[in-house]
Amino acid sequence: MLLFLLPFAAHAQTNAPEFKQHWRVVSVDSSQPGEGSPQGAIDGDPMTYWHTHWSNNDAPPHPHEIVVDMGRSVELLGFTYLPRQAKGGGQPNGRIDRYEFMVSGDSTNWAQAASGRFPESGDWKTNRFSQAATGRYFKLVSWSAFKNQPFAAVGELDVLVSDKAAADLKSR
Repeated sequence: MLLFLLPFAAHAQTNAPEFKQHWRVVSVDSSQPGEGSPQGAIDGDPMTYWHTHWSNNDAPPHPHEIVVDMGRSVELLGFTYLPRQAKGGGQPNGRIDRYEFMVSGDSTNWAQAASGRFPESGDWKTNRFSQAATGRYFKLVSWSAFKNQPFAAVGELDVLVSDKAAADLKSR
């Protein structure tokens, strides 16, 4: 079975930006005003990002979360996470260490699709689920960050789908 990443061009096996254009961030636990808009985590631009609140030494502690509505139910085989990027390499602030990835059909009842720890680097991280998960919404929860930082940041989030799901998304 082939896996397709939607739609980041450096990794894409399918041309389906029309799928991600329907995505919207439903909620985040916090964001930094003027820096790190939640939409930056799903806009397809690795140089934009979502960053939780950090100023005035009153950053809320973990867990942090971002919830995304994909606009339709999709069978997911995994997800990818790109930490916050900066010119000259990845910015280490807010790199997620321990995570949980959840999927839901209604944004109320959640099922865990994956959990674990990311390696500490500014590179793309790919997690393939042990079994497919179907839902309209997904949630990335950051339980901790590297260097014991109290905040989280996401450069890009994306999902892995089956070739059948990719073909279905293209036909809509």
